[in-house]
Amino acid sequence: MKKTWAEKLADRKNFPKVVKLEKTFPCYNAVEEAARAGKKLNIPYWRTLKADGYLNEKYPGGQEGHKKLLEKEGHKLISRGKRLQVADFEERLAADSIC
Repeated sequence: MKKTWAEKLADRKNFPKVVKLEKTFPCYNAVEEAARAGKKLNIPYWRTLKADGYLNEKYPGGQEGHKKLLEKEGHKLISRGKRLQVADFEERLAADSIC
């Protein structure tokens, strides 16, 4: 039987972990309340990267839009062929925490 993408990620120790938003998480109530009220949370999606620090071309504005948002925050980018990678992204990884 084929593994789902979540199962594949769970098997890789250096890959990001995908978690389901649980009621026990501190941010759960804020997310739920905002959704019910129709509020936009302005979550900085552009701070998430693909494996090995590469930009996600599927984000709004494509790779160029993603690049502009990261450069605006002071991140340096490296061109790797047609792809862009955040320089020294390993040093800027967030601690393992939820919210």
